Amino acid sequence: MTYFFKAEANSKIGGGHLHRSISIAKELVKQGFKVCFIFADSNEKSIEKITHLNWDFKIISKKQELDSACYLAFMPSDSFVLFDTDDPNFYSGNLIDQLRKGGITTACYTITDQYPISTDVLINTNVVSKTHSYQTPNYTHKIVGSEYLIFTEGFRNSPIHERQIESTDNILLFFGNADFHNLTYQVIDALRDSHLKVKHVHVLVGGLNPNYKSIQDLCKQVDLSITLHHNISDMMALYEQVDLAITAAGMTMWEMAMYKIPQMVIASSERENTYTKSVSYTHLTLPTTPY
Repeated sequence: MTYFFKAEANSKIGGGHLHRSISIAKELVKQGFKVCFIFADSNEKSIEKITHLNWDFKIISKKQELDSACYLAFMPSDSFVLFDTDDPNFYSGNLIDQLRKGGITTACYTITDQYPISTDVLINTNVVSKTHSYQTPNYTHKIVGSEYLIFTEGFRNSPIHERQIESTDNILLFFGNADFHNLTYQVIDALRDSHLKVKHVHVLVGGLNPNYKSIQDLCKQVDLSITLHHNISDMMALYEQVDLAITAAGMTMWEMAMYKIPQMVIASSERENTYTKSVSYTHLTLPTTPY
């Protein structure tokens, strides 16, 4: 069986969808399965992540994204396809119906119950996913709950860190791979005018963030001790250095919860709005050996 992944990464949606799919694909490859990625709206750097892994990929046009004939032309009838996207057109409708008729097992990764879902598998690791009322047929298998959070390899089966943080001397700013609303720049600008006593600020800018140069210039202008990090790979080493984080409500929020880092979380998209209220002013509860 071949497992296909339709997941995009660009400066508008960030890299979370693609990174999550890559994490799943790596486990499937270890078990001897073939994987293939499908792209219609991703930049070259994102596609290079797949080529560096020596995996197959297909590039289709935006006009073909919902055309079942396009997918059936290269998918064997016993394939499995996962759509990791916020677009509900990939949850149900003609595309999903025709793929299932063609013998393709379908799955979608979602964070909401607002739309009908007719895929064979529904995945929702949202912290409030078990309270949702899904509009699904009886055959849809649901994988829901934060115990199914898909951590990258370095964080899997890591124990929850036990440490006491008693200061805010070192702050981390990170708003995801793309930071579509340029929150990094805005928060740095706000910090220089605040009365918050901070010894050092670690600013992390993701690889899909188009505003790196302007952020770099601002860091040089403000009267703050700042270390600017760009698209780093060792997040765990950075987490060990910080006492407080100002961040978005993506996967980084959960990773830092494992390190017991207090966080000021800003919902930077509508999808993040759906669950940030559920974790506000509370301690995030994680499984003892998160996957």
